[in-house]
Amino acid sequence: MQLLLFFYSKNMNEHRSITFYIFITIAIVNFTSALPQWYNGTDGRQYLIEGEQKYNWFQAFHECGRRNLQLVEIENQQKNEVLIAILKPIFGNSHNLWIGAIDEYNRVKSFQRPFYWHSSGKQMTFSYWSNNNPDNDIGDEHCVHMWERKANYKWNDHHCDWPRLGYICEDHHLSSKVLGEKVQEITNLADTLLEEYYVQQESQIESLRNALNRMENDELQLKADLNTLQIKLQSDINSLLSESNLESNISKLMAQYKVEVNLKVDERNLALIKTNLELSGAVEILTKKFGKKLKAAKTEYKNILEK
Repeated sequence: MQLLLFFYSKNMNEHRSITFYIFITIAIVNFTSALPQWYNGTDGRQYLIEGEQKYNWFQAFHECGRRNLQLVEIENQQKNEVLIAILKPIFGNSHNLWIGAIDEYNRVKSFQRPFYWHSSGKQMTFSYWSNNNPDNDIGDEHCVHMWERKANYKWNDHHCDWPRLGYICEDHHLSSKVLGEKVQEITNLADTLLEEYYVQQESQIESLRNALNRMENDELQLKADLNTLQIKLQSDINSLLSESNLESNISKLMAQYKVEVNLKVDERNLALIKTNLELSGAVEILTKKFGKKLKAAKTEYKNILEK
């Protein structure tokens, strides 16, 4: 009898231990599944997604903020498509999720009223509204969410204190990670621009070298031509010394010599003008080309910083 009681007691203890472990395991699994989960987007960013429908907009904003994050700001179609690609495998065709846009509590019932991304303060330029929205029902729908009633995660304006939605967070736009990414983008852009500048500069420098070489060769050729003319003049003068009308012949010879010298000088001047035009043209090409590139880079820098 005592032996039976021992086995019964032992089996009951083992049963309780197994039951306890099962309970703990279920609790851990439920707790883990209830936590917001991180997901990687094809844009290289990460998004924290809470699917449980129990938050109003302010609570969602707080949940992101206490993690040093912000409610997601969807500035363009590409980012919107990245998010939809993440969400569909999780929730299906649509789900109620707060995003970071508000209308600054504008009570005007207008579809054209402006909306702003709350964390960055930028006005919304891209939108993905469902039909007949944002309608500002009873003048009290100031916060934006993805709407489960409309396919493909279309947006709706809603009462900010409506406590039955999930949310999406992302890195805060002022976080060191985001700023580091922006700095890297700007650095890459600057490096590319600088490399192009050096390539173009080297090309123009080569043009300048060629022009200067031509100038030097033209200078040597002019000296050689003048020396040839001088030798010819001396030879002609020596031939005239034995002839009559010496003075008249020498005058004619000097006039001819003067014409030939002037012709050579004129050719030299034209070559100099052409070379000067090439030199100034090379500098102008470099200035104009990179003036446009620098202007475009300035716009790109601004776009990167405003992301």
